[in-house]
Amino acid sequence: MQFMSFNKIKGFIENKFEKLGFGKENILPFLISVGISIMFFLDSRYLNNTLLLILWIVDTIIIGFLVSWVFVKAGFAVLESLFYVGAEISLLIFLADSYCKTGMTSLKGNDALKVIIVTSIIFIGYKFYLSLKKSLKEKLDDLNSKEKKWAWEKIIIVGLFVVFAALFICLIYRVVSPIMGSLCIYKK
Repeated sequence: MQFMSFNKIKGFIENKFEKLGFGKENILPFLISVGISIMFFLDSRYLNNTLLLILWIVDTIIIGFLVSWVFVKAGFAVLESLFYVGAEISLLIFLADSYCKTGMTSLKGNDALKVIIVTSIIFIGYKFYLSLKKSLKEKLDDLNSKEKKWAWEKIIIVGLFVVFAALFICLIYRVVSPIMGSLCIYKK
């Protein structure tokens, strides 16, 4: 029985793959996928699905890290935008609170302060929106591709980002709302 040298075996395998239409760049992924398939076949046959359980655990950990990463990115984007407009919000609350503490409130003064508050909230909200939009683009720049069509991964990540950003905005609203509601112009 004659043994073939390693170079002859390698040449034989490469020749067979080329006849099947595989390029050299496709051989390694093919062999890895065949190896994984054999490993899971042997797992289901002889190892009582131990590798499958490990795969589920690893997948859960990876997805958990991905969701946590998007959560942190969304939190930083919202807080960064909030810091950008924080001075305006603080000034508005200070102005309204100072007016209420003077004790010399009038109906016309209350109406004027309400107009100032509504106009300022519209301005601050628009500024916050622009800042959040800019921050969103900066945080997700690494997902941009040259294609116009978005991949499903990018859609999921942007969707999670928007959901988490909306959650942070709701939490901020829950903090600011009682402060604004306790002003004297809203009490009768």
